[in-house]
Amino acid sequence: MPEQLIAIVQDYGALGLAAILMASCVGLPIPSSLVMMALGSFIQHGDMDILPYFLIGFGGAVAGDQAGYMIGRLGSGFLEQRSGGPDWLATSLARAAAFQSRWSDLGIFLSRWLLSPLGPWVNLYSGLTRYSWVRFSFLVIAGEFVWVSVYLGAGMLFSSSVAAMENILGSLTWFLVTGTVAIGLGWKLVTTLRSKSNPDKVRS
Repeated sequence: MPEQLIAIVQDYGALGLAAILMASCVGLPIPSSLVMMALGSFIQHGDMDILPYFLIGFGGAVAGDQAGYMIGRLGSGFLEQRSGGPDWLATSLARAAAFQSRWSDLGIFLSRWLLSPLGPWVNLYSGLTRYSWVRFSFLVIAGEFVWVSVYLGAGMLFSSSVAAMENILGSLTWFLVTGTVAIGLGWKLVTTLRSKSNPDKVRS
């Protein structure tokens, strides 16, 4: 798939990249980080100009986040019904809800670049819960700027070993996701045990 996506960018230029990143932010399973690193490698070798790909790619990512938010907001009735069932959508929204409950504004920012697999579901959940659109927009703009900069920069810096670098970054991302979930569950367990052992203190 990465070769096909890169071919789209080569055929349609920066607009092709914007479409790929927008689809990724909406939730399609696209290896967008690998595409960005490959483009960084091409830029490093002088095959592409950085400015149009950076600006239009950045715009496409932000547009995808906005689309996800609006899907959540305008389709809140459907999503609320679906979230009651034991399916993949319910599970994904529940994870986004737990993540947002734990990290709030910082969670939206981090889910753009550091914990990007959660990004599409955080978008949906933010729209579903009618999170402030202005605040959401500010956070996703800041986060996507970091994401585009990091992955294009990594592709340029490690242009001779883009595939190996992608594997490292992908493993690190999932490690951080798993660690965050584990810390959250551990904290929840500790607070639950404390509340049971000190019921009077909790009520006071």
